[in-house]
Amino acid sequence: MSTHLVELGDSRLNTYLQAWVTHALTTNPAQLFNTNMYYPTKNTLAGSENLLGNQWLFAPVYLISGNPVLATNLVILASFFLSALTMYLLVRTITQEPMGAGMAGFVYAFALPRVAQMDHMQLLSMQWIPLIVLFLYLFALRRRTSELMAVCGFLTLQILCSLYLGYLAVLVAGCYLAAVVLIRRELITNRNIRSLVLGALLTAIVIVPIGVNYERWGKSALLTPSLLRGWAIAGSADPWSSYLEVTGFPHNIYQRLLERYHSEELVSEKRLFMGFIPMTLALVGVLCVWFHRHRSQGVPDKPYHATVELSSLSFPFIIGSILTSTCAYVFSLGPYLRIHDRPSHLRLPYGLLQRFVPGMGSFRVPARFGLAVLFGVAVLAGFGFMSLVNAGFLRKRLIFRTALFLTLLVAISFEFKTTPMELAPVMGPKQVFPEYQWLKAQSQGLVTLELPISGSPEQADPFEEAGYVYASVYHWQPLMNGYTGNPPQVFSRTLHLARQMPDAAAVEALAGLGLRCVIVHFDRLPPAELRLWLGLSSSTALHEVAHFEDGAAIYAVARSSH
Repeated sequence: MSTHLVELGDSRLNTYLQAWVTHALTTNPAQLFNTNMYYPTKNTLAGSENLLGNQWLFAPVYLISGNPVLATNLVILASFFLSALTMYLLVRTITQEPMGAGMAGFVYAFALPRVAQMDHMQLLSMQWIPLIVLFLYLFALRRRTSELMAVCGFLTLQILCSLYLGYLAVLVAGCYLAAVVLIRRELITNRNIRSLVLGALLTAIVIVPIGVNYERWGKSALLTPSLLRGWAIAGSADPWSSYLEVTGFPHNIYQRLLERYHSEELVSEKRLFMGFIPMTLALVGVLCVWFHRHRSQGVPDKPYHATVELSSLSFPFIIGSILTSTCAYVFSLGPYLRIHDRPSHLRLPYGLLQRFVPGMGSFRVPARFGLAVLFGVAVLAGFGFMSLVNAGFLRKRLIFRTALFLTLLVAISFEFKTTPMELAPVMGPKQVFPEYQWLKAQSQGLVTLELPISGSPEQADPFEEAGYVYASVYHWQPLMNGYTGNPPQVFSRTLHLARQMPDAAAVEALAGLGLRCVIVHFDRLPPAELRLWLGLSSSTALHEVAHFEDGAAIYAVARSSH
């Protein structure tokens, strides 16, 4: 927990981002969005998720232990149990059936589409969406201001956890609200509408200032609208194979059975298989609730033993789940329908979202809408289980209902099996490399560049840059290196100059941008670059000030004459 992460790319970036947010909030909140990477670019936090919504979990652990890895892993672990708990609370409140609620919570928390995002901790924090739906329904029934404030509060928290999940939360809430409008129209009064609009405005007041930073970043970053559209097409789910994709889960029991269903692009984002048992239970839930609903009220007959007040929402709840899964499934297919994992010319509704919904143009992976599909499937699976145990002889035999519940949980656990997962060791507070200890001992403001910078001519190696960015947690000096999927325009120039080091002209140009310190990892340099650094003349603008046993050396940069 304190020494390993799931992988060395996004996991290290997200650990750094969480640590930066805690650091900024406890030292200089006004500089929150001006992280120490990509110097001299401003507003750099907007290049990634800000993860503010996880600070209530991350910050206490980080501030007490000083270990960002431990705090990150605790946030990840907590997201699974919190998601299970909140989904349980939602279904239990509506149905008063603990086993069905437990089934829904288990599927929602531990399904493979969530496990597939273990390296994207911002996408794991889905625990607030069930509470948004719960208090939305309670507000529709009771019209209490406190419940409306709860909707706004949990929606704000979800958006602050992840902008991706914020869009998904709005979609889910919209689908469940639409179901109430369709089936229980008398609950949607003018007063309710005015209150919901007011709540939306209050939420916007909190969110808009953050959204402005992301809008500015989108205009100044390297990725153009055409490149973003290309990302969206590559990141679209296949109508069939993506929802049967288990590639990357080598210990899954369906690996051989489903190996033919494999995406060629961004496969890590398209592992959306939700298990045959949960899908079957979801189908059972749809069929049983539909055919056994109460004719006069349009709600299920008494099999769920819910209170009269809440049982009136059971049928809208089912319809909302169907709407959620259907709409999210269509949006997950992206702007163009994929046929045999190749985009066709058939346009899909996602293209309208990109054009008319603010911020959706930067939504690079439509397949992530599969997480909202999972939300609806989990609820329906819970209802499916309730339909089974409340039919026939199981209805009055608790021991048999319990046995069936436990049997299905074990079976679903095998469908969701991915362990053991390989973890990657990372530098912790007890093993900080000496070059970073040296940097920490210097006065703040020492603009630093780490070399080498590997990768293609147009792009730095993301794993290497993630390591440099993560290491800055232990010194917080301004860093010219950086890592994001949408880098700033100035980084392309910095990248070009950094790769020419120790050329005098490149040193002069970077010094003009503020560079004062260069860390060179000699053990990672290609042979040609190594010869240049070993043959460096003492008369150049670079002067070695420290050398360490781990193969790193630190050079001071003379101030630019321009």
